Amino acid sequence: MASVLVTRAEPRNGPLTRLLRARGHVVTHWPAYRIVFLRSARLRDALRNARRYDWIVFSSPHAVRAVQNCGGRFRAVPPRVAAIGAGTRRAVETLGWRVHLSPAEANAESLAAALIGKGMTGKKILLPASAIALPTLGKRLTRAGAEVHSITAYRLQSMPELKITAAGQRAFDAVTFTSPSTIAGLRDRMGMRAFRHLLATTPVVAMGGTTAQALREIGVAPQALARPVTLEGLADSIKRISPPAQRARGGHGKKPLVRAT
Repeated sequence: MASVLVTRAEPRNGPLTRLLRARGHVVTHWPAYRIVFLRSARLRDALRNARRYDWIVFSSPHAVRAVQNCGGRFRAVPPRVAAIGAGTRRAVETLGWRVHLSPAEANAESLAAALIGKGMTGKKILLPASAIALPTLGKRLTRAGAEVHSITAYRLQSMPELKITAAGQRAFDAVTFTSPSTIAGLRDRMGMRAFRHLLATTPVVAMGGTTAQALREIGVAPQALARPVTLEGLADSIKRISPPAQRARGGHGKKPLVRAT
């Protein structure tokens, strides 16, 4: 059993939390941000006329929920739908849409490569995304000859600051990150000093290559990666971190690192 910090934007009994608890872990939930879905007139118009697009591309489950919030199920289903990762694919299927393309690796590079392999010259792509979405996917498809209509469908809203007090050493056996945004959001909530202390004393588990790279860029090497790149894979990866006793011999005790007040 491990004490796991979840930073994903989900309810207190959300999907990742339930998976971890089912595996016997104790979960603390500090969401890095909250999702705000936008009722975009531009997105509604695009969805009403979805057949004018060759592909609608979903790069996260949040984008799927944004589509639902703009009118629910749509009869004008585009000819082809692409989804990144198993979770996004399942979310799309709840709309009654068939997923025609979902790459084995759940990252923007793999999704772009898979789409380009289908031929992008002259294709029209609808890409509902977040306000701070990384431009990798849209740029690669545009360079491959596609006409990409990227529409802001949701945004990430900052959460209140966590009142952190130093209280000894570490609090958790693992901290999980599911996207680069969860890293930045937790840093903003905790403050830089407490955030750095947490990552210096707690094994980090990452979901996806983009998240792992974002951690490495701030000098943090993930101790485990989700395999496969799904929430289930992330939950299973906790067992691959070093045992608490082994880490304690390296200087990390069992007292808490931080305490929210």
